[in-house]
Amino acid sequence: MRIYINGEARKIDVNSSVFSVCQSADISKTKTEERIGLSSMLGMLGLKNKNFIIELNGKLVLQKNIQSIFVYENDKIELMQFIGGG
Repeated sequence: MRIYINGEARKIDVNSSVFSVCQSADISKTKTEERIGLSSMLGMLGLKNKNFIIELNGKLVLQKNIQSIFVYENDKIELMQFIGGG
């Protein structure tokens, strides 16, 4: 399954939890009926317990709803984190 995270195409093998950057040859070989839980996807990225803002297809996702949201083929996810400085 192909999704976009912060503008970068990624390929997820939802059956084996493999997450990788899409190569141009890979992009047309994905299935459209696959899905993965947003929480599971964040876990695969090592971001499950981090504080950040999630935008899914242009809509903000509330932290309390992460467990009930699924990500589908060609979804666009933006992950934003605040960084302090001085």
